[in-house]
Amino acid sequence: MLALPNECLFEIFTKLKNYNRCLFSCLLVNRQWCRNVVPILWSGPVPFENRKFIRTCLMALNSEEKAELIPFNIFLPINVKLLFKYTSYITTIKILSDDGIKKWLDLEGPPELAYHSDLNYIVRDAIETIRYSLVLMFLRTSNNIKDLKAYGMFYSKTTSLLIEIADKSTTVTNLSFWKNRLGPEGTKLLAEALCKNSTLTFLDLWGNCIGPEGGKALAKALYKNNSLTHLKLNNNQLGPDGGKALAKALCENKSLISLDLWCNKLGPDGGKAFAETLCKNTALLSLDLSKNLLGFEGIKALTKALCKNNTLTFLDLSENQLDTKGGMELAKALCMNTTLASLKLCSNQIDDIILSQINALLVRK
Repeated sequence: MLALPNECLFEIFTKLKNYNRCLFSCLLVNRQWCRNVVPILWSGPVPFENRKFIRTCLMALNSEEKAELIPFNIFLPINVKLLFKYTSYITTIKILSDDGIKKWLDLEGPPELAYHSDLNYIVRDAIETIRYSLVLMFLRTSNNIKDLKAYGMFYSKTTSLLIEIADKSTTVTNLSFWKNRLGPEGTKLLAEALCKNSTLTFLDLWGNCIGPEGGKALAKALYKNNSLTHLKLNNNQLGPDGGKALAKALCENKSLISLDLWCNKLGPDGGKAFAETLCKNTALLSLDLSKNLLGFEGIKALTKALCKNNTLTFLDLSENQLDTKGGMELAKALCMNTTLASLKLCSNQIDDIILSQINALLVRK
């Protein structure tokens, strides 16, 4: 019986991408099947919570990356040759927990580093260093990484390395740092990298304590960066000053089409600044200003801007102390606006009759 060409097999196995058990079974059929299945299994997202995955990746470290682990009495085998260059196929990295590293230390690492619920500083440092070496190896061995997410790693060597991605990587298009405590200083480093980056299109910095100074640094980057299309800065304590800096930058920026600023205490001044932006910006399609204490004055300025803006299609003004009077102003603005298709006003104090009128105006578009 003639074997199917590799091209056909690869197309068939690609259909099973979300069924890892089936693919693992296919690995055992013969060498041809194995060669076609391995790239699909390892394309990602990488299972960082899996101990066996961590073990295989540790075998791919070079001498410099292994040297980082020696102070913790972690001595990995030398001259180990893996059957495939597994990590070269990785396209998506999600570091959402260190469970895989903890399990590996508990079962295969030095006894003194076995996992305990009350992690001491030595064990924490070992986990941090292993993660650092692994990320370093991923960046060295794979030229296909497009999507990288990191959650709750705090500002550390690994986070510094991830910031470097924005500076040097020519493949990563989606970058997400969630609750990593970048702070103003870390954000400034990232902003400097964004001034040079020409490939990143999506950046999510949710919950990183950026503050007003970090917001100003990112605003400066937006004057120079022309590739970023989606930016999420939710829950970052930007305040009115950080918000005004970003709003001013968007008067010049022509690439960003989506901006999320939920819960940043922008206040009425922040609302007025973004109102001015909407009068000038011709690229922004989606804007989330929910939970920002915009008040009546901020909302009033935004409603006037909606009379002039002809590009925005989505606006979220939920939880902004908006009363019926403000709702009436919005309804008037929507009579003149021809592009806004979706407007969120959850958790405000607008009369139900006015809300119905607003919804009716949106449905007509």
